[in-house]
Amino acid sequence: MLAMKKISWITFISFIVIWMSVVIDLFFWKQLPDKIATHFNSQMIADGWSSKPVAILSSPVIFTLAQILIIYLINRDSEKFNTQKGTIYSALTIMPILSIFLNVITLSTSLGGKSVVASHAPLNWLSGIILIILGVMMKFVKQNGVVGIRLPWTMSSQKNWQLTHLLAARTFIFGGIVEIITGVFAYAFMWLPILLIVAIIPSVYSYILFRRGI
Repeated sequence: MLAMKKISWITFISFIVIWMSVVIDLFFWKQLPDKIATHFNSQMIADGWSSKPVAILSSPVIFTLAQILIIYLINRDSEKFNTQKGTIYSALTIMPILSIFLNVITLSTSLGGKSVVASHAPLNWLSGIILIILGVMMKFVKQNGVVGIRLPWTMSSQKNWQLTHLLAARTFIFGGIVEIITGVFAYAFMWLPILLIVAIIPSVYSYILFRRGI
């Protein structure tokens, strides 16, 4: 019961963090232009704009709906798997982090901070932080239907799941550190290749284990 109350509080706080962007945006209401950037291309340059009210409210609404979907999947998953609290906490932090990141990018662009936004650096930093969080979680996560490398062979074998996620923990944490470093030193174009490599290595390893009968 105590654990469920703690999860409920974390869920509640996650929604508060998502909607904090509205409070921050209202604080800068007078400085914000009538049209605010709401879409960015692959190089993090704004290429789509919306009215001020729509721009301020649309992102929290989208992230709230995504968070509700995550909560639904967690509740559904708990009936089939003994989902760990750490896994639940990690899953619940993703949307708030994305919300904060997008709001920083949007405000920076709207208030004239183009130099940072025009680079990939913020994207590298965000990717790096999320990869490290996921990497730490991967080391301890048990087989579940919400978070992890959910391939047919990992879901059908406890041993395959365990070995795959031990490797994934190392590759995700290392990849996250590399993402942050590349952002700092302006090798921002590396963010996508790093993500692909980090995702592919444990997946291929998992398949090799499967072919070996694990």
